[in-house]
Amino acid sequence: MLSHATSYRYKTPNTFSARFEYAVEAPESAETSIMLELVTPSGKARDLWDATATGSVDYANAIVDARDLDLKLRLGLSFFDEPSQVLFGEKGDYTIRLSVSAVSPDGPVKVKIGPVAFEVLGMVHGVLGVDHMGSDLWSQLIYGTRIALAIGLSTAFIAVAIGTTVGIVAGYVGGAVDEFLMRVVDVLLAIPSLPILIILGALFGKSVANIVILLALLSWMGIARLVRSQTLSLKERTFVEAARASGASSQYVMLHHILPNVMPLIFANLVLRIPGAILTEASLSFLGLGDPRVATWGRILQNARQFGAFTIMAWWWLIPPGLALTFMSLAFVFIGNSVNEILNPRYRERS
Repeated sequence: MLSHATSYRYKTPNTFSARFEYAVEAPESAETSIMLELVTPSGKARDLWDATATGSVDYANAIVDARDLDLKLRLGLSFFDEPSQVLFGEKGDYTIRLSVSAVSPDGPVKVKIGPVAFEVLGMVHGVLGVDHMGSDLWSQLIYGTRIALAIGLSTAFIAVAIGTTVGIVAGYVGGAVDEFLMRVVDVLLAIPSLPILIILGALFGKSVANIVILLALLSWMGIARLVRSQTLSLKERTFVEAARASGASSQYVMLHHILPNVMPLIFANLVLRIPGAILTEASLSFLGLGDPRVATWGRILQNARQFGAFTIMAWWWLIPPGLALTFMSLAFVFIGNSVNEILNPRYRERS
């Protein structure tokens, strides 16, 4: 048995951890038990970790973390209780005790144990505190801003590019091409987007790239209809007829005459589609269909719901991502309205 005594006379910590390495050399029939305990100043021994090995163990890690549910169950606590409040509720001398026992009828047992690292962390946990894993919420919130902007901008650009192309081609070419493209748009508009996103996200995997592609493919129909209606008006204008009379090809007319004149409409719709993409991605992440490797605002809210933040009303975990989504959406809505007023002549005439 190995033991080490240390004095702890500070406030009760929020978390702690311990780790060490061990190896066992023993016959196959041998059973070796290793136990790590913490003895409080009042003399009460608390079992933090134990394991039983059969035969030899080349290399293994023993890890104790105050956030693990296994430790809480071992101490007889509930999911929302804090082990550090129970273990370090007293001020005085604590003893870390490591004991080894073996039963080996066929030969000796040799146990190698590395240094035990026992860490009691401080009380400071950043601006917004930490989540259930001890991760800093402020860092996740800031990192989520970059992800939200990347998803919103990428989705909006792809959707607007597809919608603009389809709208200009359908409006300028007309005939069977227009009829076919508009029927495709009608069918896609009739399909509910969120259930389709859930199904396709489950089929193609949970990644930010897949979410961006799926959102873009299901959100270009509105801009296609707007651009088509504008193109139908523009192709009857005098400058377009003059370009066709001078021998300009349809591709040249669409790129150099139609497209520049629908750019104000495209820019306004581009900005206004960004918050929709951000909110849809947050909804998917909140439902558990987002990328688990990326800290997005929806992922923060999903973790808060899953690990009891609503139960204990952990406002530092719930309110910041919700406010970030609200303010980000409002910002792009205001920007889109301003761009529309600047680039749309009709709005200038009204003002």
